[in-house]
Amino acid sequence: MATLHDVAKAAGVSATTVSYVINNRTGHYSDATRIQVLKAMKSVGYIPNSVARSLVLNRTETFGILLSSILDEPFNRALRAGQSVLNKAGYDVIVTETQSNVDREQQALANMLSRRVDGILFISGSRHMDYGHIKEFLKSGTPMVVVNRYLPEGITDQVIIDNKVGVREIIAHLAAQGHERIGCLHNRLQGPTASMANKQRVEGYLEGMRAADLPVNENWMASCAFGNDYGVQSGSEAARKLLTEEGLTALVCVNDFIAAGAYRTAVSLGLRVPDDVAVTGHDNTILTRYHTPEITSVAQPITEASAQAAKRLLTLVGGGSSAKPGQWMQVLPTTSIIRASSTYQRK
Repeated sequence: MATLHDVAKAAGVSATTVSYVINNRTGHYSDATRIQVLKAMKSVGYIPNSVARSLVLNRTETFGILLSSILDEPFNRALRAGQSVLNKAGYDVIVTETQSNVDREQQALANMLSRRVDGILFISGSRHMDYGHIKEFLKSGTPMVVVNRYLPEGITDQVIIDNKVGVREIIAHLAAQGHERIGCLHNRLQGPTASMANKQRVEGYLEGMRAADLPVNENWMASCAFGNDYGVQSGSEAARKLLTEEGLTALVCVNDFIAAGAYRTAVSLGLRVPDDVAVTGHDNTILTRYHTPEITSVAQPITEASAQAAKRLLTLVGGGSSAKPGQWMQVLPTTSIIRASSTYQRK
């Protein structure tokens, strides 16, 4: 196995110079020398010792990414965006799925500390969960940037999403199409699955209805189960009741799985989408494009949020002048994506 001295001999420089290049100690060598050393490393097949390098640099050049769900949209897209930023900066990543579980989060953070990661990108669900373990982790001094958790300001740097905006846009669009009896299918507002995102989307619906001077009726709102399959099933059941008993002409759903269930029920009742009833979703998942007509939805900028958080994490680790942990917050708005499931001008 090639050694550092083999590289020095092949490059015609000292072993100390080779060490400077490997550890990026700029100012101790010229660009020409750096290129010479890198070519020598390749020619002799030298692989730097990452453990020794981390001891010299006092960092592992590795970040931890905590993710609520690896499989589900939009978290999988957020992972790709954040990891891409960190990889391009020369960092490796360790990914742990937490399944929005406090115990899993706590264990994952402990594991990341034991691995001496340089920082944490935490892409979270927005459920109302304890954050004591996050505050405890931050005592270690390891930087963390959180996406989508809605923590109190000042605890750590974070990027959050304003879920009201896109739903208000959807209501304005439906009102412009002539809809007046508009229902809302949402997730549970209380209990362990309750989330800030769901609450904000319901608030966006209510604000949009008031802004359009449309009636709000509690009988036009229904709670649906959380999850993919459960969401489709409960969305279908709730839509059946609202469409048959309340005679609604539009259903605004807080996620695309509930919307898919509502869509299916409308068709089973012999209703035409969007001629007889409009259906809209949220999250702009691939599910919306597998219907005819395609489903209007709301895009949440979680990929952008993850990328911004990753860039902020690099700033914190780099120690730039703006690197003051806990004083940085970004709020990104959602955007309505109008498709055929809601575009029919009612007379």
